[in-house]
Amino acid sequence: MADDPSDGVREATVLSRRLKHAVTATLFGILLAVPLLMLAAIEFRSDGSFAKLIQAHAAAMLGVPWAGGAASIVVLLFRATSGKIEFKVMGFEFSGASGPIVLWVMCFLAEILAIYMLWGSGG
Repeated sequence: MADDPSDGVREATVLSRRLKHAVTATLFGILLAVPLLMLAAIEFRSDGSFAKLIQAHAAAMLGVPWAGGAASIVVLLFRATSGKIEFKVMGFEFSGASGPIVLWVMCFLAEILAIYMLWGSGG
């Protein structure tokens, strides 16, 4: 029974899960690293022009990349826990490749709206 074909399927499933976890961890690491590197650049910039840009447009410079990464993590985690993403909204049915894309756009826009409402338009 050493040549059982189901062993190959199990190994591929385990490898697929590990790959998904590795990609999610990498995206989460990038999501954390980019703003931290930007803040480090602010500290070490001698003339302070980058710091002024970040302070003037913090919602755009820090909030939008975080919102994009957070939307990606929501879609990846949702897909990993529930399988294929399929849903209906206002008479439209989203399935296949359109499901995750539309879910990502909806999450991203909701997060951008929240940033706008909390931060205000004064920037």
